[in-house]
Amino acid sequence: MNQLSEHQKQYLKETFQKVVGIARKIKLGRSMSSEEVDSLQKEIDDVKGTLFIFSDIHGNVEHIELYKEAADILENVLNLTSGAHRYDHLL
Repeated sequence: MNQLSEHQKQYLKETFQKVVGIARKIKLGRSMSSEEVDSLQKEIDDVKGTLFIFSDIHGNVEHIELYKEAADILENVLNLTSGAHRYDHLL
């Protein structure tokens, strides 16, 4: 991560703080409304998109892959906690 400028390091740090913020919003053991789930999914998608673009530009920064994995784990947790009926409206 030493090859990044201070601005890039700060941007990456803020992006990971978003991941932490999303994790805090997921309600384990309690049901969430479809609006809450959709909002969290959008936040996860935004973070994953940011990390994808950042990794294209700075592919040799190993922290990015860890952050992407954290976002994937959050997405899996969200899918598990939101229940099997999350996509029923699409059927």
